[in-house]
Amino acid sequence: MKRNFGPLSLGLICALGVTFSHSGIAWGARLFRPPAPDLKSVTVHRAASKIFVDGNLDEPDWNRVGPVGPFLVYPTHEPGTGETTEAWMLWDDTNLYIAFKTIDRNILATRTQRYEDVFKDDCVEAFISPFPDSPQIYTNIEVNALATFLSEIHLAGPDPVLEKMPRVIPSSYTPKPGHYLWSPPGLQLGRQHLGTINSESDVDSWWIIEMSIPLSTFRYLGMKEPPQPGSVWRFNLYRIGGKTEPPRRNLFFLPEPLGNHSPEHYGRLVFAD
Repeated sequence: MKRNFGPLSLGLICALGVTFSHSGIAWGARLFRPPAPDLKSVTVHRAASKIFVDGNLDEPDWNRVGPVGPFLVYPTHEPGTGETTEAWMLWDDTNLYIAFKTIDRNILATRTQRYEDVFKDDCVEAFISPFPDSPQIYTNIEVNALATFLSEIHLAGPDPVLEKMPRVIPSSYTPKPGHYLWSPPGLQLGRQHLGTINSESDVDSWWIIEMSIPLSTFRYLGMKEPPQPGSVWRFNLYRIGGKTEPPRRNLFFLPEPLGNHSPEHYGRLVFAD
């Protein structure tokens, strides 16, 4: 998929109809480029109490941790102005939590079916690898303002066991061996917005996506042990699509003409208490 630019469980979302070292390694038909020399780090702190995935972000833990950093205007190092995006991250023994809040004067989202091209709507994305030295093995979760989601898993090669799981199919966006569309087991999404979605007759304010990703999800990528304080993963976060200005932002610098699927530019995610 090369591109340039109240709590909801997966079952409930379906019921509602609202789906929400490195040098020169050959990875399938894609060449994995050497890592960027200036990789930056983000520290994710442990949540002290239960997180309710409803999009409200009113738990004390969300107020305790600051945003992970300014999103940069692609393809620059500048955060810029305009319709900005912020993100927060937490974790506990069971889940990794990510919350996005994006300023948006014209919220647009029409995709309502899982695996649709939600990246053409107002969309936020999380690309995550549990392997600091092999970030080309990762999963991406892309969610529009309606909480419709698209997710892929990217492996080093075909996985016959994974292929037998429900809702796992070869990816039509990344049509290469070992690349699948899937529904991460146990994924939860919450959403809120202030404005009128898909109406250009007024001025909107913002929308929020909150996600809870079970740490067990990453076992399907080959993770052997869950993270502990001091563990390092790799990741990047994105905000794309719709009519927002500027049209594309990323947490970690991404040079032109690379797309979001550029794991050599993922930053480091450091787990801490």
